[in-house]
Amino acid sequence: MSTNSEQTHLYNLRKNNQVTLKEIYLACVSVANSGSTLPEEIHLQKDYVCLLQVRRLIYNQHLELALNRLDSIETEDPFLQGDSIFLRAQIFHRQGSQTEAARLMSDAANFYAVAGDFHRELRARVNGSICVSSLESCIVGDLYIYEQEARRRKYHDILANILRTKSMELLLAHRFQEAFVQAQEASNLYQVDGYLEDGCVAVFISAIAQILLGDFIKAQQVRMLANIPDGKAKSYREIYEDLLNGKRPKIFPGHPLSRMDWKTSFIKPESIPGKLLAALRARPQTKDELIVHIWGENAKDSSYYDRLFTAIGFLRKDKSLTILFDGVHYRIDSL
Repeated sequence: MSTNSEQTHLYNLRKNNQVTLKEIYLACVSVANSGSTLPEEIHLQKDYVCLLQVRRLIYNQHLELALNRLDSIETEDPFLQGDSIFLRAQIFHRQGSQTEAARLMSDAANFYAVAGDFHRELRARVNGSICVSSLESCIVGDLYIYEQEARRRKYHDILANILRTKSMELLLAHRFQEAFVQAQEASNLYQVDGYLEDGCVAVFISAIAQILLGDFIKAQQVRMLANIPDGKAKSYREIYEDLLNGKRPKIFPGHPLSRMDWKTSFIKPESIPGKLLAALRARPQTKDELIVHIWGENAKDSSYYDRLFTAIGFLRKDKSLTILFDGVHYRIDSL
């Protein structure tokens, strides 16, 4: 676990190690981000307490009240200045003002740099890039460079944030299997270091990817790993539930998945590709067995072979599914 993470400070506090007021504050941050309070908070100064209250307000979606509380903070401490700006950026991010959130994250990173806190400086720079992310930035741009740095330093929480973002960009690109892999790695990293709420977001993204791949059973199995369905994870849970019920999700502008074309991404179970997927997920099948499953016993004309190959090609090319043929049977290479 990174020695800079809030979770480590809580661990040290519980071991009765000698800690400074700043370290007590960071331990309190580890639970305030999830809406809770540590008894040690009573020992902290006013600005520390205010920043913790703001975190709880953000968790409970009281964003305007959180902004008002931030306006009351007056400090010359660059670390606390960085924290104040970082939280303001989080609020703008949740409100959908991504460009302004990115600018504020950059300002927060500069204050953290002055305070000598590289972990939080990098996290703020990463979050700023996440606010205006693209698939290109995840694969060859800023977020890729930050991913390498986070891996080198074993900053598991920051690395998880990057991979979670990459998974969403892959969803937007209809590369659902790749999105699932990235979201799963992010979920695993959050279990090493990071916030449970963030981990639950990654779990819901994994489940959404499986629904878009047409595997409803696996989607429901994955979803059961999300222990917190509200807070930051709520909007992703609602997307998952809408898709599970065959509905097109309604997403507010500025949400990371608001650019998704759900109409073209969702494979309806009653469609030809949907029936083909259901058959292959049950077991490997021959061409003739697939034709009977999809079109029925009376589908004797040779044109059905062309229709079957078209459906297989669609799943391979448009949905990035690996469908293998061993000379007799087709099977799907499931993750």
